[in-house]
Amino acid sequence: YVYLSRSPLAASLKELTRIDRRFWGVYLGVAAPVVANEVLWSVGTSLYNAVYAHIGTEQLAAVSVAITILNLASVIFNGISTACGIMVGNAIGAGQPEKAYLVAKRSLILGGGLALVVGTGLFLARFAAIDLFQLSAATRQYAYDVLGVLSFAVIFRAFNPTIIVGTLRSGGDVRYSALLDVGAVWLVGVPLAFLGGYVLHLPIHWVVVCALGEGLSKSIIGLRRVASKKWMHDLTKVY
Repeated sequence: YVYLSRSPLAASLKELTRIDRRFWGVYLGVAAPVVANEVLWSVGTSLYNAVYAHIGTEQLAAVSVAITILNLASVIFNGISTACGIMVGNAIGAGQPEKAYLVAKRSLILGGGLALVVGTGLFLARFAAIDLFQLSAATRQYAYDVLGVLSFAVIFRAFNPTIIVGTLRSGGDVRYSALLDVGAVWLVGVPLAFLGGYVLHLPIHWVVVCALGEGLSKSIIGLRRVASKKWMHDLTKVY
């Protein structure tokens, strides 16, 4: 018992279970906006499928296939966002805000350049990609149209994860990133999608264009926030 009470393991367990109100205050102040962000964003984006299903089951299937292909083509941008987040957080914690900004800037430039390549390739290969799926003739045509639209939206897949997760969150700007992410869905994307699908009765690819208003607004506002450098918060000094 004496040995265990003095062992490094016991000390580690005591440290882990110690209640530090200041720590938990800082922790919850960072975690709560992120959790709320993910929940509200997920609920909002699920409403897009409700709009697509309202238009028709073939249209919903076409969008599902097109987004699956887009997700596969966009994996590289998730990697850029993750790498950016690690490097930005490390630079800010080390007291190097200018380095953090440079990392964010270069990550966005890299993502934007790759988006042009991936988007062009996706547009040119969309017929071959869609033909890998067993679809009816009507569903296949819808999928061609939707993937053609989404190939131009690859730029949003390149910018927005790097802005929201890789830069703003990693810089401690969690409240602004949550407001931007959730606001773009609920105030722009969802209303425009419902307008296009329920009121104007647009074709499926034009409804997808309406939903992409979320990504466009997020990119414009997010890039301005990154350029302002107001997102840099050294959380190592807060606690």
